[in-house]
Amino acid sequence: MTAAGGRLAHCEPAARLLRWLESGAAERAPAVMIVAAHPDDEVLGAGAQLPRLSELTIVHTTDGAPRDRRDANAAGFASWEAYASARRGELAAALRLAGVSVAAARTLGLADQSASFHLVELTATLAAIVEERRPEVVITHPYEGGHPDHDATAF
Repeated sequence: MTAAGGRLAHCEPAARLLRWLESGAAERAPAVMIVAAHPDDEVLGAGAQLPRLSELTIVHTTDGAPRDRRDANAAGFASWEAYASARRGELAAALRLAGVSVAAARTLGLADQSASFHLVELTATLAAIVEERRPEVVITHPYEGGHPDHDATAF
């Protein structure tokens, strides 16, 4: 399945998004879904563009809080629940700063560092969200053999 010029036809929405970002055009941006492992990964990957995306869905596969509490305690929180809540609050604040509705973001609620143990569930849930939202472009992590949540999300 190829398009003119030998490009794959299913890559055209991504190419259109890149052209739109480059041109600063006034027309509607393609519908974009960002699938990120943790609250804050979407900002690192696409933060400057978030305010420009009018049809945006952000899905976090984890809540960003490991259950062993080391990260929570190191950040000054007594529990992983308090740490997860703070990360959700930071996400909401960042989205508001960017002019993005907090309703654009949802979490699948897996524990940080556990996504790789839930690949079947993760795949089915993400497929259902894609079916519901119908994004033209999905942006996610590359598979790098590094952080297990990033790689599971890429999967």
